[in-house]
Amino acid sequence: MTAGHFQPASDNVHSLGGAGNRTTVVYAATGTINTSDAREKTWRGAANAAEMRASRRIIAELGFYQWNDAVAAKGADNARYHFGVRAQRVWEIMADESLIDRVDAAGRPGATPYAFLCWDAWEEGDEAGDRFGIRPDQLTLFLIAAQEARLAALEGAA
Repeated sequence: MTAGHFQPASDNVHSLGGAGNRTTVVYAATGTINTSDAREKTWRGAANAAEMRASRRIIAELGFYQWNDAVAAKGADNARYHFGVRAQRVWEIMADESLIDRVDAAGRPGATPYAFLCWDAWEEGDEAGDRFGIRPDQLTLFLIAAQEARLAALEGAA
């Protein structure tokens, strides 16, 4: 703590929680601020045709779900609905478009250059596990790019 602020001692070095020891909720008065400074980026530019196809397919996968532990604790009628994607399905779509390696028979993903696709494995004592995830802010922007391309095509056809 420095002057009432929680602050790491080093820049961009520490995580808050981990794949096998997540926090449940983060309460904040405002959203997170992620570095987006152009001086810290090597820019590639717009999404290519395969990425646009993948993003349109991912949009079609959006849907409601309930967490299994909430269904077990509260019952299907009382567990709340969330809205999003299934990470493994996003990986599958990206692989179908030859953008990443496929998930293997053991359930382990291959290489991916896309930071919105996450997979973590851990071993702690006798416990080992793995978990797929997404970075929703980055995936959302990827999906917005597909919607914008679709709107531009519709406007161009009018």
